[in-house]
Amino acid sequence: MKRGSLVCNYFIHHGRVLFLCKLRGYENIIEALPFFFANSAALTLLGYPGVATAGSIFYGIGKGMYGIGYAEGPLKRLPGLLMSDLFYFAFSRALIAFALLRHFWA
Repeated sequence: MKRGSLVCNYFIHHGRVLFLCKLRGYENIIEALPFFFANSAALTLLGYPGVATAGSIFYGIGKGMYGIGYAEGPLKRLPGLLMSDLFYFAFSRALIAFALLRHFWA
């Protein structure tokens, strides 16, 4: 076993470290909000409000999973991270690029 995982598994169950992990998970959620709002506003202004709404729901669920998983361990936050950041941001930015290209080339 790796030394880091032993240390993490030992200290993760103590109150102060657990609080700090939860706090850091919350801070990560707050740090990503400006990008989320910008993508949602761009999708809405480009004529995709339904996509922005559906993406917001998945983003919120994913960030909730990420925040809970951040306090439980490094691998437990991965599903929430993939759901919120990777899929939502990759999909929304691709759709924004497509809409802008379609708008300027039409």
